[in-house]
Amino acid sequence: MNARKPIAGKPSSKTGDGTLLLVNMDWKRLGGDIRTRRLQRNVTLRQIAESHGLSHSSISRLESHGTHCGVETLLTLTIMLDIDLYTYVLATPA
Repeated sequence: MNARKPIAGKPSSKTGDGTLLLVNMDWKRLGGDIRTRRLQRNVTLRQIAESHGLSHSSISRLESHGTHCGVETLLTLTIMLDIDLYTYVLATPA
């Protein structure tokens, strides 16, 4: 099995369950933009969660509080909602 690597070599960390996440991101702005884009498309949290195998509570925490999430969840959301992930990467750690 291949080891997971952070996107574009950006700093990363692991959550308690071993999920890789990016830590050098503007999570609060990203979360707000994910919520805005989701609402513009008239999609509920549960619809996203069920159709993509994600936790609706994790998506909600990301949208509301800018809580970190794993890379797989982040990529799924940004691809589905057509969000350019790289606009949220910070030059220096937050």
